[in-house]
Amino acid sequence: MTSGIHDISVRLGPGTVPWPGMSPVAERSVFADVARGDAVTGSSWSLNSHVGTHVDAPTHFLPDGKDIASTPLDRYLGRCVVLDLTDVEGRDVERADLEGRPELDGHTRMLMKTSNCRRLWHLDTFDSDYVALAHSGAQWLVERGFRLAGIDYQGIERFDTTTNPTHKTLLGAECAILEGADLREVEPGEYVLIALPLALEDGEASPVRALLVEPGALAAVLEIGSP
Repeated sequence: MTSGIHDISVRLGPGTVPWPGMSPVAERSVFADVARGDAVTGSSWSLNSHVGTHVDAPTHFLPDGKDIASTPLDRYLGRCVVLDLTDVEGRDVERADLEGRPELDGHTRMLMKTSNCRRLWHLDTFDSDYVALAHSGAQWLVERGFRLAGIDYQGIERFDTTTNPTHKTLLGAECAILEGADLREVEPGEYVLIALPLALEDGEASPVRALLVEPGALAAVLEIGSP
């Protein structure tokens, strides 16, 4: 964290832990290199759209949904609350875990900090036993007009789901989904979220460089008032 900016992005590379069956995760191919005498260094990357910290577009699950290049950017930029759900028992964040939480008042973007942070991010293999957002929790967020919901592991929904009601409920209401947020070093509270996707035509998802900016640091970060 530097000057009130928290980078909550997962570093991408060959060692990035993949979702099961995901290949390639992140591979770099160098076609020019100043170290070997070329005039410039140039490379190309092969990335899975759902690698690391990423956002899902409606077309990920909905045939007539918007692609990632067409989703409104205001979903990914603005006031956001990191909600402390580290004490949630079991594997699901239910409606009851969100109801009556004053931290959510006035917000339309929310990142869930769960026990995933302390249990899973240090592992070098995928663990399917992560805390996820239950369908009832997704319904509650949609009913209250949330525009983005995120979680601190690779999936917002249970790994063993076969019908994907959480994804379909959120994306059907054009509530963006941010998955793979590394919140280990982030305290619960209010921030400004910056997590813009690439404008990938027909893309169903996109990796993002996700940042949380402390409200008190925002003016300094943007150099507001500087000549």
